[in-house]
Amino acid sequence: MSLATMQADDAATVLAAIGESVIYHPDGGSDRSISAVIERQEESMEAEPRGPACPIRLYVANDSESGIASSELTRRDRITLARHLGGEDVTMRITKPVGQTSGWTILDCL
Repeated sequence: MSLATMQADDAATVLAAIGESVIYHPDGGSDRSISAVIERQEESMEAEPRGPACPIRLYVANDSESGIASSELTRRDRITLARHLGGEDVTMRITKPVGQTSGWTILDCL
């Protein structure tokens, strides 16, 4: 079973075991601390005007209280997290919702 196919009960168990604390900044709403499973990828060495890109995929509870409900996302929402495990927190924009299940909202951030 992959993370993307887990249901709500399984997602809650995974978040409790390996979730990291992040801060969700909804556009026009109140910031909130939530738990996320973070998939960090290697930095892209493609020509980027602001330096190398490091895309990050987040798995958060598909819930507007303990995570992020897919229905509440806007193009202006941001998330604060550690770009590198153990590193300093940075605020990133949520570039796109990748998918959803009853358990997860899956997001790409940059």
